[in-house]
Formats: sequence, C-alpha cells, structure tokens
Amino acid sequence: MKFCVFNIFFLLLAAVFFPSELSAQETQRAGEITDYDTAAYYLDLAEKAKFASLDQTLENSLLAIKYLNRYTGVVDSTSEENGQIPESPNTLTLRKRACFLAAKSYFAVASTIGGTSENQEKYLGRAAKYFDRCRRLCEKTSDTLATAAACNELALITVHQKQYAKAFVLYDKAIKLYIQKDCFEGMGMVYNNKGVLDLACKDTLQAASDFQCAITWGEIAGNKEVMAQGYVNMAELCLKQNNEQFAQCYLDTAMVYYADNSILKCRIFMLYTKVFKNQDDFRAAFNHLETYNILRDQILNRENLRQINELESYLKNEDQKKNITTLTIATHRQTIQLIVLIIAVFCFFILSILLGVFMKKTSNRNKIVNSQNEKIMRQKAMLEEYTENINSSLTYASRLQRLIIRGSVDIHKVLTDFFVIYQPKDVVSGDFYYVRDLGERRVVAVADCTGHGVPAAFLSVLNITFLNEIFSYIDKFTEPEMVLELLKIKVVETLNQTGEATSSMDGMDIGIVIAEKKTKTAKYSGAYIDLMIVDSQNSEVITVKADRNPIGWYHRDIGFHQSVLDLKDDDVIYMFSDGYTDQINSKTEKFTKFRMRKIMKDFAKYDLQTQREKYLESFNDWKSGVEQVDDVLLVGIRAKSLFENKKI
Repeated sequence: MKFCVFNIFFLLLAAVFFPSELSAQETQRAGEITDYDTAAYYLDLAEKAKFASLDQTLENSLLAIKYLNRYTGVVDSTSEENGQIPESPNTLTLRKRACFLAAKSYFAVASTIGGTSENQEKYLGRAAKYFDRCRRLCEKTSDTLATAAACNELALITVHQKQYAKAFVLYDKAIKLYIQKDCFEGMGMVYNNKGVLDLACKDTLQAASDFQCAITWGEIAGNKEVMAQGYVNMAELCLKQNNEQFAQCYLDTAMVYYADNSILKCRIFMLYTKVFKNQDDFRAAFNHLETYNILRDQILNRENLRQINELESYLKNEDQKKNITTLTIATHRQTIQLIVLIIAVFCFFILSILLGVFMKKTSNRNKIVNSQNEKIMRQKAMLEEYTENINSSLTYASRLQRLIIRGSVDIHKVLTDFFVIYQPKDVVSGDFYYVRDLGERRVVAVADCTGHGVPAAFLSVLNITFLNEIFSYIDKFTEPEMVLELLKIKVVETLNQTGEATSSMDGMDIGIVIAEKKTKTAKYSGAYIDLMIVDSQNSEVITVKADRNPIGWYHRDIGFHQSVLDLKDDDVIYMFSDGYTDQINSKTEKFTKFRMRKIMKDFAKYDLQTQREKYLESFNDWKSGVEQVDDVLLVGIRAKSLFENKKI
C-alpha cells in the first residue's frame, strides 16, 4: 500500500527546492548548549515539518545527523567503518530517527523528480544509504518494529531500481519481524507492497495470495486503510485478467473501507471507470471519470495552495520587493496619465481651432485665442513635469538596480585582473553579473533575463535574490549544474509557469563558473550562455558550450551538464550576453559569435583594461549610429584571479 500511495502523493507535491546535505539555517545556538542538544532541537523541527514541508524535513534531519556526528566524533554516519564506534543509547535513538526522516525525504524528492530525470538515481541512492544505516542502527538497538519498517522502505527503493530479487528478500525479512511482534497492521502493509511486486513480475497467483493476506491482517488489526488498499489491489488484478465482475465487487468493498483517504478514493474511481468502460457501460464510466477528475482537482488544489503558502515564507527581502512593486505601479500610472494628458491636449487643440473658425468674425476672437494659448502653455508645462517625473523614476530604478548588483557582487574586492562592459539598452537592464567569494570557493556568473527595460530589470533583481539565497548555503553548492537546477525550479515555481498559453514564458540565460582555490580547479555550467577561453600560449579561442535549456519553463526536461576547466594562470575566460553579438550595423548584419571569436584572438595580446577599450571601440564602430538592440554585458577574467586571495 505504501508504495502506491507514497508515489501518488509525492508526484502531486512539487518541491520548491532540492535540499542538499547542509543548510543556511545552520548556526551555532547561543549559550552553553551542547552539540547533542542542538541535534535534538533540529530533529524536533524535522518531525514537526514532515507533513508540511519536504525541504525543511530533509534539511533539519541532516543537521541533526551532522551535530550528532560532532558530538560523538563520527566522521560519516553512513560508512561501514564508523558503524562500530560505540555510542550511548540516547545518541543511537536520535540517530536512527534522523536517518529514517532523511531517507524518507530523499525518497520523496526522487519520486517528485520523475523517472526521466538523471538526478533520480542520485536521490534514490541517498535514500537507500540512509535507510540501510537506519536498519543497522535498529538491529543494533534490537528495535524489531523499526527494523521491519526500514526493510519495507528499502524494498520500495529496490523496486524503483528494478532489483526485484533483493526486494523480495527485504519484504520477507520485514514480514518475519512483524510476525515476531504480532504487528498485524505492518504485516498487511508489507503484503500489499509485496503483492504489487508480484504483479509487476507477472506472478498473478502469488499476487492474489499476498493481497488476500493483506486484507486478512488489516481486518485483524482493525486498519480499514490497509483493507481498502488490499481490495483495490485485488480489483486491479481482476481487471488485468479481464474479470470485470469480480473487480467491481472488490471496488464496492473498498469503498466501504477507504477511510477518507482521498488519494485512494481517486484510484478507486479510476478503476471503476475502467470496469464500466470494459463492460461498454459508457455512461457509468463517464460519471465515475468525472468524479475522479473532481477528486484529483481537489487534491491538486489543496497541494498547490500549500505550495503557494510555503513559497511565501522564502521571500526574505520584503522591503526590496515592496520598493520594486511600488516603482513599477507608479511608472505604469504615470504612463497612463501621460497618454490621457496627450489625448486631452490634442482634443483641446482641435476644439480651439474650431472655436477660432466660428468666432473669427467676432470682436472677442483675440481674447479667446490668447486664453487658449495660455491653457496650452499650462498643459505643456504639466506634460513636461510628468515627463520629468517618469525620467526621475526610471533613473532612481536604475540606481536601485546598480546598488543591488553592486551589493551582491563587490567585484573589486574579489578579483584582481578583470574587466566588465555593462551597457543597458534603456535606463535599467535585464543583464547582470554576479561575483561572490565563499572562502574556499569563488563564484562568477553572467546572466541575461528575458527582454529589456523595467520588466527585465525586475526579473534580474528577482534572480539576484535567488542566487544570494542559494549561495547562503555556503558548504552545500559546489556543483554549478545543481545551482542551475535549483534556479530553474525557483523561477518556474515563482512565476507559476505551466507551459500553457496563458502562463508566463519569461526566464533567464546564465553561465556560471565555480572555482576551488585550494585545488585551483574550476567547473562551468551554462544555460544558453557559452564560456570562451583564450589560451595564453597560442591565443586560440576555446568554446565551452552551454546547454540549450533555459532557466524557466521548457517543453523538454533535459537537465544541465557541467565541464571541468583546464586553466593556466594567464588564460582569460569570457562570458557575455547576446546583446553584443546580436547588434546590427547599417546593413542590418549581426555581429555574430564568429566575429567575436576573431576579435578575442586579435585582442589577446593586450592587458585586460586595454581589451575593454578595444571591445567598446569595436562595438561602437560596428553599430555606427544604429540604435542598440539589446542590453550588452561582457565580462573577461584572468584565470589566476579566480584562485588567488586579493589583499584589500
């Protein structure tokens, strides 16, 4: 039963983040509190969050394990060699609870990702690791029921991994342990799971026997949900054997026992639909399908509401959000007022001309014309005032954006040999660069948000906030491909992107490099922004291709990849938005990446500050009076600057 319900529930649960092994929440608690007390505190938070927040459950359970390791001197709580280190009963109890919660959360993440994701096996492997550790801890403390539960969960993972023989062994062990403790509810649950596995292996006789055992033990335990799951499984088995009459009987019985489990009820009505369809009773099939759709929508709506409430808790900079929203609303209001004013002035001017034609023979003509002229001058003054207000608002927005970028980047305190060309098309820009020193690591990113002007600037501020939030987990994110995955999830969820015609299609292109100072190695991952390296020995230009996968909704889930960079100290890396290469000249020809690679090779002999002047000169000569078509951002960095510590 757990196998089916667990998967359906967490496929409905859209995870806001993919938590990793550590958290920004991790800080030393004040006073004389020991690591053991801190571990207990985080475990309590994890258990409180397990029905509300998947990422908080995982994060706090991993923190509990970390502080237990510090308290007991264990380096890695999941390794075999550390499994022999003696621990007190109290620490063992905390550890097995924390491992079980971490394993359940990783399994939930893997189920949420979906079977086509390359990351699913990684999360399944982590879940199996923690379940196995939990099982060994339970055996060490003679906790029979917890050992049986861990075996059952491990079996579910091995079924996911199609290791059916291993899953049968684990199910049999779980059943024996539950029998020892007369835990009838657990026996019924495991028999349901084992029957599903029998059905997958096409052993229908054994599957029927296991489902019947599950119903029997559920009845003895008085657990209606276990009984209902068994009857539903029997109905599905009968459907596979084209025995609709028995299937309908089992479903009728399941409706009596389903115990207000909405997900199970959904499954019952879907099976009813198949039964009546096979019996050519299309009206009944349609009615049950409608009920199924209503129940499914209710579950999805409840889950979507929970996700929206949870996402709101991650908006950490409310003042910034309020300022940007207020600025956007004020700009739109002033624009509307300007349009209305222009229309009013135009209409008034036409009326003045008509009035002058009809009144030209009267003695008051000059007085009326003068009066109208005075009104027009006042309207002109008002129009100039409104125009000045709009320009002032945009200038203030530009200053806010630059302060936000500068506050996130502080590039002059991080890098020693670099240049930046930052040239917005309008007053504010959708392009931004991001540099951050994380102690042992250094992060450099170049990004291009959809469009330009105020909407793109809003997106850029939102994405800078996301990057600051991600890299506040200093010890967690060392792989640029995972940073891009998390950015994509945040953008899709925050902008409520579903791929439908009415949903937002905005997003971001980005290239990101994470350099390890100690090992002097660097990794790169990109979404439509390539990385170019100019070899210091022969001035050859090497292009490291980005994935054709934007940060935002995309019709295919192709994931991100990363490259390990082989850099020499005097090599220069470049990342740039498409504003430079897409610029057209007077002949409407684009500059193109081909010309960019050529001038990179030509300019390689100059120092970086001279290169900056050369690139600006080349860009201005190319457009030669033609309007700039997009925001322009180009960043060049000497490789050794990524690894050395700058003395301020």
